Amino acid sequence: MHGAIRELWASMGFERSKLHYPVSDEMDMPGGRLSRFEGGEIRWTPTGGPKSILIHGFGDDNGSRLAADITR
Repeated sequence: MHGAIRELWASMGFERSKLHYPVSDEMDMPGGRLSRFEGGEIRWTPTGGPKSILIHGFGDDNGSRLAADITR
């Protein structure tokens, strides 16, 4: 974890944030980079910078996953 993705995770409180601990290395995605965490992911693009996506709803009866942009 490094660069703008790490800086955003740090500003959120590292593992104490809603994202918790990383579960992947930083990787390529179309148009940028991403890192996955226990509670979601941080995506970075050159035009948009880092954005955190919180994945929640794992405990819902139907098992659905809902995504919400929680930063910037």
